[in-house]
Amino acid sequence: MKKIILSLCVAFIAASSFAQDADRIYKPFKVDVTTGVSILQGSGTNIGFPFAVEPKYAVLEQLSVGIRWEGLMGLHNIYSDVDNSSEADVTFGSSYLATADYYLSNNTFRPYVGAGLGVYKTSKVTYKGTDDETYDFDVPKSSKFGGMLRAGFEVTHFRMGLEYNFVNNTFVSPYTNKSIKSGYFSIKVGVHIGGGKYN
Repeated sequence: MKKIILSLCVAFIAASSFAQDADRIYKPFKVDVTTGVSILQGSGTNIGFPFAVEPKYAVLEQLSVGIRWEGLMGLHNIYSDVDNSSEADVTFGSSYLATADYYLSNNTFRPYVGAGLGVYKTSKVTYKGTDDETYDFDVPKSSKFGGMLRAGFEVTHFRMGLEYNFVNNTFVSPYTNKSIKSGYFSIKVGVHIGGGKYN
């Protein structure tokens, strides 16, 4: 009897999944690959270049969830309180976020809004002294919890969007007695692999 009930449950779940897929316009699984330009918070020249890979699954036709890995290469200028001339540059950072996007349309042009939560990490800071001395050291390997808000649109397999990443400030070094703002705004373009229309 238990085997019969279990078999019926499995058959019902399979039939439900098939029915849901049959009603869908878009295939549920896709991978976003994006890049662009970032404006890092803080004074001075603060520009970055992000690259992100984000596998996603559409749990509903208009709602997808995913995991985003992003690398960010960029430059942060910071000045010493003592002589106003020392600087530090963040050369690389990364983040790992759980994400969700809600699509406002099922047409070919699909505007969306989204958000994410996860961990941000700065991997290296180079401190440059005033006497042309350079001190290389790693920022302490502490994980920073942060979030992200975004909006944009997709057309077929093209994707474009605006993002803002909220991250706590990063302490630079005992030489400067300063921290740098770690949040950043990005303009991104890219493609998604998979996730096209069934027909």
